[in-house]
Amino acid sequence: MIARTLNLGIVAHVDAGKTSLTERLLADAGAIERAGSVDTGDTQTDTSSIERRRGITISSAVVAFTASDTHINILDTPGHAEFVAEVERALLVLDAAVLVVSASHGVQPRTRILMRALRRMQLPTLVFVNKIDLASVDPEAVTAEVRARLSDRTIVLTEVAADGTVRRRAAGEAAYDSELADTLSLGDDRLLADLVAGDGDPQRLRAALLRQVRAGVVHPVLHGSAVTGAGTGALVAAICELLPAACAGVPDAATAPVADVFKVGRDERGARTSYVRLRSGRLCNRDRVTVDRRRVKVTGVQAFSGAVRPESRTALAGEIAVVQTDPPLRVGDVIGGGAAGAGGPQLERPALETVVRPADPDRRVDLHAALLALADEDPLIRLRTDGADIAVSLFGDIQRQVLAERLGQEYGVAAEFAPPTVLYVEKPAGAGTGYEEMGGDHRLAATVGLSVAPAPAGAGIRYHRPTAFNGVVPRAFAQAITDTVPAVLAQGPHNWPITDCTVTMTAAGYDSVSSTAGDFRLLVPLVLAAALHESGTTAYEPLLRYELDLPAGDCSRAMSALMQRGATVEAPRIDAGACVLTGLVAAARLYALQRDVASFTSGEGVLVTRGGGLRRFRGRLPERARTGPDPFNRRVYLRDIARGARA
Repeated sequence: MIARTLNLGIVAHVDAGKTSLTERLLADAGAIERAGSVDTGDTQTDTSSIERRRGITISSAVVAFTASDTHINILDTPGHAEFVAEVERALLVLDAAVLVVSASHGVQPRTRILMRALRRMQLPTLVFVNKIDLASVDPEAVTAEVRARLSDRTIVLTEVAADGTVRRRAAGEAAYDSELADTLSLGDDRLLADLVAGDGDPQRLRAALLRQVRAGVVHPVLHGSAVTGAGTGALVAAICELLPAACAGVPDAATAPVADVFKVGRDERGARTSYVRLRSGRLCNRDRVTVDRRRVKVTGVQAFSGAVRPESRTALAGEIAVVQTDPPLRVGDVIGGGAAGAGGPQLERPALETVVRPADPDRRVDLHAALLALADEDPLIRLRTDGADIAVSLFGDIQRQVLAERLGQEYGVAAEFAPPTVLYVEKPAGAGTGYEEMGGDHRLAATVGLSVAPAPAGAGIRYHRPTAFNGVVPRAFAQAITDTVPAVLAQGPHNWPITDCTVTMTAAGYDSVSSTAGDFRLLVPLVLAAALHESGTTAYEPLLRYELDLPAGDCSRAMSALMQRGATVEAPRIDAGACVLTGLVAAARLYALQRDVASFTSGEGVLVTRGGGLRRFRGRLPERARTGPDPFNRRVYLRDIARGARA
């Protein structure tokens, strides 16, 4: 009988054996007949050649098996912090993780980066030292390296015999109890006092172990080989015993479903699907749910039931489900929640933009269709048409390289990328109002009044319709205003996006005979343009918070190189022969920094960046071409919308 559901991520540096371990766990549990191989291309997670070559996960995958009374969903989520800015969003759908370390390569820079992300999220994590079957490996040395470079609060749960077999150490063994007591007492003053007084009750130690592992502060270490199967049984036992899981229960029809969308894709028939993690309630076929104030119909639900692939059935709280909906969902949407991304970190705004052109000019339509398809799956790919060109927002050079490879391999379109430019933003400098009455020179059957004002840093766009306006205009007209406001603010007076801005409705009116939603959609841009003209705007440039992992011997040289490139450098962290440098750098310097980092880190540096806020831009703001009619030029805007009406 299945009593619990656990959503488990297996993460690792390239070649550590993440895919092989997944295959071994599935085969040992009887979920598949035999373990597949990355080399032969028959693995259940179907790792692509791009992922194998770069050691990054581009698209999430889910497989499942059952062990004891626990149904375990394994999520192959984006875990390479250099590539995915939303890695923490992917981790949010997990209950726990297994970090795989290669016994032949030891703890590598990207392994440390992954562990820091897991610890930052306080995600319960087991460390599995893989490939102990290889000749000349030293499991004890790797374990010491794990303790020195990943976590100083580790509990070793297995021991490796001379013949390469693995035995799980049981509570009651003197060495195990001593290590357990010493480690657990570091985070528990009461336990320490009891131990000093001679009270080392094994049950109390076990309870403290469970508590601290599930809090993500203590990290058990196990050894084994995914190829031979040595130690994998002990790993599964630790997964079931130590990691937190949701208890299965009777679905409550009265509880509305709440679920996070963490992946979109297509099934074998080409129909679009969404992968969701249910936080509460249940999800059934033909349900109607709310997503960001929209009503969405569920047209299909499949959930994992201990088999590798999902089956059609009701999905329950704690489970992973593959759903089809009308209209389709996007990554970051929250079923039963507010705006997309509610309940977790917001997707970061890309800092760079590049123009993409097909190598063959006759294939522009094919390129555009391919980019639209990729953007439909990946919220990190954001498109903007700039006349005949297509502009793509990016987080860095690795994403650009992967995008180029996917266009070529999956869509057969060779693409060329122009040098990247920085994505500046504008903010309201003060308050301003705009008002347009029905008729007038615009000849639109609508009345709209809006005010703009600065919002707190990081607030994005906030739109407020006072309750006094409820019912003043029909719902379709009010929704047209709501939908148009963020679209207009995507291009401010200088054609850069407006952010940290509060927009409030101050007036609304319509004609019951002639007004349409289109009138409101065309009038809102003029109203906002007037309000922003009165408020004025200030330009800001994006900053990036970087983390550079490198050999300790290169620390001084790297600090000097970073400062020469305009980066701030905080106090370095040095331990076990490794150095971590952190600070801020202007997004405009990112590509050059990514290109040069190998030269001042002996080729071993790993650079990770994430959003670092905004800094007021000093100097002449670069020009950016506008997409669509320009409401900040009233005469031209009215001419353009008039032409559009006649077309």
